[in-house]
Amino acid sequence: MNVAVGAALAASPDFERTTAELHDAMELLLVQAQQDYPSEPGAYWLPRRLGGTAPTVEEAAVLDSEELAERARRKARKKTDPGHA
Repeated sequence: MNVAVGAALAASPDFERTTAELHDAMELLLVQAQQDYPSEPGAYWLPRRLGGTAPTVEEAAVLDSEELAERARRKARKKTDPGHA
């Protein structure tokens, strides 16, 4: 696990500006941490842009939705047929 700590940010009265600056700083730290992490081509947990096979956000949403539908189907089936798992 890599932990990256950036320089302290000064909050300004402009909430949106401070939030944008924080976002930019965190994004830079994330990119640096990912670049410094040992490469494992094909790793299931690594984003494709870094050589892994993790699903995209869109693909993960489809997988999540399919899993929820399957759970709901099993739950409904269990209610109507308690002897069936």
